Amino acid sequence: MSGAFNVGGICGYAAEGQIESCYNLGTVSNFSNSNGGGNTAGIVGMTINANMINCYNAGVINGRYGNIGGIVGSMGDGGVSSVNYAINVGNVFKDGSLAVSSNGVSNGKVGFICGNWNLNDGTDSMSNSISTSNEQLKNYTNDELQSKLGSEFIRDENNINNGFPILKWQVGQ
Repeated sequence: MSGAFNVGGICGYAAEGQIESCYNLGTVSNFSNSNGGGNTAGIVGMTINANMINCYNAGVINGRYGNIGGIVGSMGDGGVSSVNYAINVGNVFKDGSLAVSSNGVSNGKVGFICGNWNLNDGTDSMSNSISTSNEQLKNYTNDELQSKLGSEFIRDENNINNGFPILKWQVGQ
């Protein structure tokens, strides 16, 4: 796609592999002038053959064109991708309008979890992924965090991430 690019808080484009146990707290913006592209998300802008597992986004996501999501902008055709155990608490905007989606995916190519995913052939999947509030994410117990985001996450008892969950290795940082 000429002039288009993919932007993510962790990775812009993932062709294969696994993005695991990560989070984004920053604002992610993509105001590409290309009317046909520019996938934008808190974790991965676009993926073809990759899996996102145990990730969360608390940053604001802004995009103008393409697919826009809290976790992943687009899980494209031609591969098998998945989103498992992901949480989005960040607001998702498309050209200044707040995204509205009851199930995490919307037909308008904007969603709180995934903007666009390949539903046609049934190969892409999403499970155990939710959109919730900042307060709820900050108040999960360690047991709740581990059941929702995996064993690498714990509560931010030392205010390292302004109360948002941290990875175990961050204790003492």
